[in-house]
Amino acid sequence: MLTPQYVAGFFDADGSVIVVFRGDRGTFKIAVDVTNRHREVVEGIKEFAGYGNVMSTTRDGREYVFWRAAYQQAAKFLERIEPYLVVKRRRAQLALEFAKISSQKSPAIMARKRELVEALIAETAKYNTKAAERLQR
Repeated sequence: MLTPQYVAGFFDADGSVIVVFRGDRGTFKIAVDVTNRHREVVEGIKEFAGYGNVMSTTRDGREYVFWRAAYQQAAKFLERIEPYLVVKRRRAQLALEFAKISSQKSPAIMARKRELVEALIAETAKYNTKAAERLQR
């Protein structure tokens, strides 16, 4: 079994905190994923989490395997590894705050959700050019 420290290090390198806009509902959701070429490691992360899906895709003739979890499963995963994160700690903290208020719908909460989503995108943009492009829109 993988340790939280190992999974956090792997997530810092090959993981993502994702903000997905659900246009049909006008809502956001938080997801996490880990992508790598080594299926056994990705399967180990799924075993560590105890949930989520492992899928694969081919890019440039190479297979990539990824594990993904969303909503409260993503939050549970981040809670377990957050103390050991370095690079993605701030993103994890923002996502965890979002998850805590995700079911609430007051105007103040909706404004706070928007702030959290914008902060997550800004944090991601520091390391990811696609996120930086989205932030400029």
